[in-house]
Amino acid sequence: MHYPTFGHEIMSSLFFNVDINDTGGRSLFRLDTSFVRLGGSADVDLEDGVKSPDFSLYEDHPTKQPLTQACPTVVWEVAYGEDARALARDLARFVACSLGRVRLAIGIKIERDYAPGGQLQGSKKVVCAFWEADYAETFATLEESGAQSLNHLTRCDDYADEAKDYCVPAATKFSCVSKFRGKYVKFVVSQQSLYTVSSFHLKYLAMH
Repeated sequence: MHYPTFGHEIMSSLFFNVDINDTGGRSLFRLDTSFVRLGGSADVDLEDGVKSPDFSLYEDHPTKQPLTQACPTVVWEVAYGEDARALARDLARFVACSLGRVRLAIGIKIERDYAPGGQLQGSKKVVCAFWEADYAETFATLEESGAQSLNHLTRCDDYADEAKDYCVPAATKFSCVSKFRGKYVKFVVSQQSLYTVSSFHLKYLAMH
């Protein structure tokens, strides 16, 4: 049993209060007309363990295999106190360590603004990152894949060799090798896009 997190409260309120319709005017979340299901923060079984997102969407389609339906298609993670590097790793893990079943991982990083005395003044900016799979490559053995261990998330961007350095920026690419149907599959995922909204833009949106 998990207590609701700050991120879960944000995403849950957003999806239950915003009515999203398709081109025909039908709600995307209606059980009788849509295949999209709200998954909340239910645990997701990954190849390297279990992780609970702040929110998720599932695709309940009759052509999908039960094992695939049990995994969300889209997940959200909201970072309020978590740093950008940990958030990037969490997002990459959902895609790379799910055998590619999680198609999109969206991260929202809320940066707080403090007064000189350390008092919280509000939000400084909000950064939204989108992570998706680049490609998957199949190998006969683990050694051929180049991975040192199975089901291990590995940083593979330009800073991979300096990943332990505290000054290194958040990762933009990871890989994970998992065994699937007798083969070793290497999933490479990366941050596809990044959007930033400053406190100025947030105030403008609130006023309009």
